Amino acid sequence: MKFSQIELEQAIQSIPYIQNLSALHFSQEQVSFDITFDFEELDKPIDFNIIIDQAYPLKISDSESIRFYLKDDEYKQFSHVMLNNAICFHNQHCITFHKKLQQDFQAIKKWIVQYIIHQEKDEHYEHLITPNHSYNGAYFSFQFTDVDKSFSQNEIGIVTNTYLTKSKYQDKDMHNYLVQSFTHNITNKNCQWSSFYSSKENNLLGIYIFIAEKPAIYDRFSFLNWQEFKSILTQEILSEIWKISFSIQQEFIPIFIGYYIKNKNIHWQVTMIDLKDLFFKNKNGMYELCDKQINWVISKNSSYHYFFGRGAFHPNLTNKKVLIIGLGAIGSQVARTLVRGGCTDITIADYDIKEPENICRSEYDFIPPYANKTDELAGILWHISPFVQLSSIRHFATECIKFDLSSEYLNFLSEQFSEFDYIFDCSTDDDLMYLTDKLDLTSTIFNLSITNHAKVLVCGISPNHYRFIRHQFDTILENDALDLYNPIGCWNPTFKASYNDIAIMVQLSLRTINLMIQENNYQHFTIQYDDNLNLNVERF
Repeated sequence: MKFSQIELEQAIQSIPYIQNLSALHFSQEQVSFDITFDFEELDKPIDFNIIIDQAYPLKISDSESIRFYLKDDEYKQFSHVMLNNAICFHNQHCITFHKKLQQDFQAIKKWIVQYIIHQEKDEHYEHLITPNHSYNGAYFSFQFTDVDKSFSQNEIGIVTNTYLTKSKYQDKDMHNYLVQSFTHNITNKNCQWSSFYSSKENNLLGIYIFIAEKPAIYDRFSFLNWQEFKSILTQEILSEIWKISFSIQQEFIPIFIGYYIKNKNIHWQVTMIDLKDLFFKNKNGMYELCDKQINWVISKNSSYHYFFGRGAFHPNLTNKKVLIIGLGAIGSQVARTLVRGGCTDITIADYDIKEPENICRSEYDFIPPYANKTDELAGILWHISPFVQLSSIRHFATECIKFDLSSEYLNFLSEQFSEFDYIFDCSTDDDLMYLTDKLDLTSTIFNLSITNHAKVLVCGISPNHYRFIRHQFDTILENDALDLYNPIGCWNPTFKASYNDIAIMVQLSLRTINLMIQENNYQHFTIQYDDNLNLNVERF
């Protein structure tokens, strides 16, 4: 321990609202003792058992190395009390023992005042505290999302699931599943994944029961024993589960228990059962729940608003149709960022092949070394978001370009490009830029290009993006067009810049574009460093 028994006793005695230090056990690995909180606002004193680990005052894997356990079960009804009576709290970093101890005791006193004396409730308590069990030596997870229909109370049916992958979770294998649909009688309620995921094969069936109310103790802790469901799982429900379970030819069956949480959202808790060892018995047509632990496994609401809840682009971007032309260093990063930002309808276009030398500064992998850029990037993007609808094009409009294009062909191209709301042209193809500048479009084009050595990023926005960009490159900016990278001959030169150089510029440009869309105020802009390496965005 980084403190002595005498230091501990003196520190506790210096806290005026702490009394009755007793049952003190002090070793180099752990310290435990009992104390009493007692101050004026309390109706009666509150007793705690406290355990301090040897890391104190530092944390252990971001968890406090001091734990406060209430000695009376009556306090489980209050917020932030765990099933084992420990108080859930997180405190400020401090390396001074005496000061840290005072901070931690003060945090518990604040909890007592806020949640026991004033009996406040936290709005963010949405999901029940549920233990995560393994089943047959492995863990299981089920990802679900919103469905296109509602559920009625005590509704029972079949759940279809797709096996995604096996991964490592702690020290065991984890089998990951995607929930596809809930079927009651002949009515399907389909999960709202993208077509890439919703078209996958269903290879695990389960049973669902929608009970509407939380299966909870103190409104926070999940039921742990099947007998706690006595008032919920009626004879009719158990009879239906009995029938369905024996119609499913599987060794094990996931049981989904559905209920409402905040704002009428639905959460599903999942438990694994063995057909040879059900959680209830049939005695002459009467069903009886067993005195048996519920093997809850991981279930996660991966609906769009949860998936992107911590940060997404503005809905005026994410809800629109997007075309990305050119999937090199700039375009592949634009595509990946838009998908991570919540965009749901993206078309990617590039005729090029990904080769090993493309990987160091683009969003591709080494395996396979050669692939169509559109094909590989689509696979990467699908792995990021289960909500993005992706299409791909392996040609540009400039493949059949003539200097004097007919009005009919220009009208045709205008209609094709206007199918999209936003077009990110990352091709650095001046001919394509010249062509799109001639079109009569309802869409908005963002043309992104970077000077050699990533000194400046230029974004021209339609209309007149061609004139702005050519003016910048021809007249304003310094761009060394001779010092290029020629890995396999002069016919294939490319600008020099690292992934880091490009990423800084691209990410700031996308932030700027997102703000423009949010404000509905579009202006050409450039991004470049000043003498102090500060990035500046200049709008025109």
